Amino acid sequence: MARSRIALAAAFAGVVLSSWTAFGQEPAAPQTTGDAWFVYSRDGKARGYFHIVKKASGEEAAPVLLVHDMVTNETGKQKSLHMQTFCKDDAYFSPVRIVCGGEGRSATNMNARIERPAGGPSAGKFKGTVDDREVEIDIPEHTVIDFALFEIARTLPFDKDKVFEFNWTRAIGFKRPRPNRGHKVAYAGREELEIEGKKQTLHKFEQTGKGIQPTYYWVNDDHQLVRVLWDGRRDEFVLTTKEKATAALKAG
Repeated sequence: MARSRIALAAAFAGVVLSSWTAFGQEPAAPQTTGDAWFVYSRDGKARGYFHIVKKASGEEAAPVLLVHDMVTNETGKQKSLHMQTFCKDDAYFSPVRIVCGGEGRSATNMNARIERPAGGPSAGKFKGTVDDREVEIDIPEHTVIDFALFEIARTLPFDKDKVFEFNWTRAIGFKRPRPNRGHKVAYAGREELEIEGKKQTLHKFEQTGKGIQPTYYWVNDDHQLVRVLWDGRRDEFVLTTKEKATAALKAG
């Protein structure tokens, strides 16, 4: 890709986060159901961390809340992304509302809702503001926001005959959105890897489709996501502890 998804994520630097009261709806206090910390590396060098929290949102229309925090430090310049995606509890974690911002330079605010017909298909329209600009975009049915794939990959069966098919768009690409149809994640079998000095036999999945180079996800027998390779293997995420993940900022 001419510009990696991580470069796009970094573009959200320097923003005051959008309010939780977006669209006049104050969410109930969410309950944490799971979280994971990853060291993020680019071109083999640790640059920072990626943190995922999955919560119960307290909202009937979007009962799942996925929170993604990414902080990088490159040449002494720290950048961050904070993204909250309120989702349906379905196989695609279909987004209903997105609130996003960050700290650093060249940042973008996003505050938007995906509107769908009541009781109808999952297709709809993305409506909201991006950098104080009103945006309206058609969203095809079964669209996945790419960070949601970190959660989806660990739910998939270890079965080569069961391929997960969906439409895909960048998590923060709505500034110039290009929803891509016909993406697939397929099981590629077991593979032994050495991670943090320990050999592990993991289940490998491969994502293919328009707009990306092949992307890989490794999951253990307990359905924990252990490793991800994005953008032609340049961007790597490795499951670790909070302490090791946050320490990676100093390495950047």
